Amino acid sequence: PAPFTDSIRGFELYEEFMNLGTGAGNNNWTTTLTGSASAASLSGSANHPGVLALLSGTTAVSGFVLQQGSVNMLVGGGGLRCDIIINLEALSDGAQTYTLRLGLGDSSTADFTDGVYFEYDQTSTNNWRICASQASTRTKTSTATAVAAAAYVRLTFIINAGGTSVNFYVNGAETSGSPISSNIPTGAGQQTSPIIQFLKTVGTTSRYVANDLFHIRQTFTTPR
Repeated sequence: PAPFTDSIRGFELYEEFMNLGTGAGNNNWTTTLTGSASAASLSGSANHPGVLALLSGTTAVSGFVLQQGSVNMLVGGGGLRCDIIINLEALSDGAQTYTLRLGLGDSSTADFTDGVYFEYDQTSTNNWRICASQASTRTKTSTATAVAAAAYVRLTFIINAGGTSVNFYVNGAETSGSPISSNIPTGAGQQTSPIIQFLKTVGTTSRYVANDLFHIRQTFTTPR
């Protein structure tokens, strides 16, 4: 989306995860922990200044969700870009199995009814999946980009102004299967919110996701 000059013409959520308090991060994210999951600040590096680790804990069915307040964002009112930078400690496998979803969504316990997001579900593919969901009708495309562990990855999607198409990128390169132009949630009652969802279903060895950046900006088609 084109840059905007003030809050009348657009909005921005910029999270560096440099604070761990009552609400995680600098923007007071709602944190939902299940099982023995927990959160901890990690030491930053030269180009990753604030890092929040979310740990699954040692119970088999566990997980964590970071969600930005109420589910109240409706896409389609102007071009929107979302950038997320994370680092997975270890990949999901048959012994320690989890699902990760990141982007815009509306559930802390299951796949999203409405959302635009990246998904890592090793039981389906070892690659990133790009997804859009509208009233639980989902478009999910497996990309040719493998999920990697122990390295930072930048996940980006750009929704066009009318909410009719979404382009997806991993580390700046557009993925195979992009863009998606179906099941983008733009209808009444199909609001979402910024979210990171990690659900672990098998294994008692703790796994964590290190969260470095979550940045959304939108330029409104019609200023508010």
